[in-house]
Amino acid sequence: MCLCLDSAYAVETVVFGLEGIVAGGKGRTRLVVDNSTLHPLRTRELAERLRSEAGIGWLDIPVSGGPVGAVAGTLAAMAGGDAEELEVVRPVVMSYANRLTHMGPIGSGQATKACNQIINFGTIAAIAEAFNVARHFGLDAEKLPEAIAGGFADSNMLARDREGARSGRKRKRRASDAEPARSLRGSRQQGPRRQAEHPDEGYRDCVGPFTGDGSCNAGAGPAR
Repeated sequence: MCLCLDSAYAVETVVFGLEGIVAGGKGRTRLVVDNSTLHPLRTRELAERLRSEAGIGWLDIPVSGGPVGAVAGTLAAMAGGDAEELEVVRPVVMSYANRLTHMGPIGSGQATKACNQIINFGTIAAIAEAFNVARHFGLDAEKLPEAIAGGFADSNMLARDREGARSGRKRKRRASDAEPARSLRGSRQQGPRRQAEHPDEGYRDCVGPFTGDGSCNAGAGPAR
């Protein structure tokens, strides 16, 4: 059973609700593959509960690449859970991803996705600052993606901007896209040593603005 939902509450409801997987899937469901993006500790709690109540295994396999990657089957998938159980579902996951990396026990996939999001939104913040500097010097900032294409500063995000420019489409951005980058200010002020000693705080700083329960999905916006 594969899930991809926008909050820990939604995942818990689908799995443990009155008409959920536990209620209707005993004897039929062997594994739950959760492609949602949740807090690693919350994932471990849900996985342990599912195993103890129904004997069903859990693999946390969040993905990165967005809707375009999902349609093209080119998502990057990062997995946490039992290695043998992962091999059982590998053919299924590889139907929508072109890379599947086992990162460790339950919760490791979600911890890897947190690292992915930090890099992702850090890149967004850097691009925004570069566009600001370009405009300050009177440059046509819209030419930046083309000007640095192929260089060390190039990225998938800039490539998408280039594709949008060629097709005449603007890439839509939401205010929520920038929230994790803004929320890192507090962590940055505390310094890298603080983050090394308390990684959970850094994760909460990154994903906390998305939902009140410490879960997030890039682009999904706040769960209500």
